[in-house]
Amino acid sequence: MGNRDLREHAVVLGLAVTGPPQGPDGERPDRVFQMFRLADGLIIDIRGYPTREEALSVADTPVSSA
Repeated sequence: MGNRDLREHAVVLGLAVTGPPQGPDGERPDRVFQMFRLADGLIIDIRGYPTREEALSVADTPVSSA
């Protein structure tokens, strides 16, 4: 099971990746981190990051209301 970090408007989920060691774009990572942006109880954006630190940095960045 992956680890998770909860923020006020985002969730970061760490996932273990399984499968062949090579993919169409080269070597596959062992872990990826998905950042789910939330608004009014709904997921409004999902993005993947190679490191937990990068995903958390984006999760901690406020969303501008445009």
